[in-house]
Amino acid sequence: MLHTINARPIARLDTVRAPITSMAFHEREYSHLDILATGHDDGSITLWTWNADGTPAGMQAQWEFVEVRRMDSEEGISDTTLGCVTALKFIGYGNSSCYS
Repeated sequence: MLHTINARPIARLDTVRAPITSMAFHEREYSHLDILATGHDDGSITLWTWNADGTPAGMQAQWEFVEVRRMDSEEGISDTTLGCVTALKFIGYGNSSCYS
């Protein structure tokens, strides 16, 4: 769930794929886009952002998570070999950043 600073829920992330086993937030000071990274038990990582772009005109903002990029484990490597992603961390370098 994504909440306002006053703890009001505004968006829910429902994943129909592998369960989430880790997550990290990318702070806006490093980028123009807020990012949530989720690690999964199949070895994949998904990057998400959220916006209210789909809200009809004149309606209260309806926030939703939008998948930005999905990185799967390399083909030919079994998921049991890699295991689940248990930790994520964004590292900032000036105007760019990377994840590990």
